Amino acid sequence: MQDTPAGRRAAGADGPRSSQPKRRTFTAAYKLAMIEKYDAATEPGAKGALLRGEGLYDSHISYWRKARDSGALKSSVAAVPAVGHKGRPAGEAEK
Repeated sequence: MQDTPAGRRAAGADGPRSSQPKRRTFTAAYKLAMIEKYDAATEPGAKGALLRGEGLYDSHISYWRKARDSGALKSSVAAVPAVGHKGRPAGEAEK
């Protein structure tokens, strides 16, 4: 295998980065539950303790709250919303 960017990409999952940690994903139900717990925390330091315990930042709560308020966050939806294909429009058939 060549030591070029293309050669390294071809190595795939067996490559040098295969052991790196994967990015965490959160389900919509988890996000909604965390927003609820965060809003219910009233004692001094309780919100920070909750975030530290879960390994989250307050920006997570802010983004999730905005998503909930806009209707993009529903408990039956997957953690990451599906992204539409950016190629052809949906109505255009392949010839």
